[in-house]
Amino acid sequence: MKVYTCFIDRSFKRMKSSTLKANSLFYLGLLAIVAIGTGCSDTVTHRSHQSYTIEIKEMQFQPAALTLRAGDTVVFINRDFVTHDVTGQIAGGWTPSPIDPGDMWSMVVDKTIDYFCSFHPVMKGRITTE
Repeated sequence: MKVYTCFIDRSFKRMKSSTLKANSLFYLGLLAIVAIGTGCSDTVTHRSHQSYTIEIKEMQFQPAALTLRAGDTVVFINRDFVTHDVTGQIAGGWTPSPIDPGDMWSMVVDKTIDYFCSFHPVMKGRITTE
């Protein structure tokens, strides 16, 4: 039988090995629960809004499909040789001023939208919000 000596309240007490092991396992388990519990949090991590770029080139929106979060910004850059625009395909949609070659236009996206170029209606794209 092993006997361990522990210092408690300035007096020495003798503990059996099995009691010490049980106490150690208890406190080790308690420490594990606390460690795991601190990894789970009810707080919400807020990420800052991001900016995405859609290039207009070769008579296409590139990328034609983009997924982002509501509140993010999309910048349309015209890298083509002709003027384009970005028109929303919703009731009361929006149409910015024409975007000349080399110019850009940006918008904050708050919902899923389909869009096209009113000068070249075959040019279409979709922005999906999560």
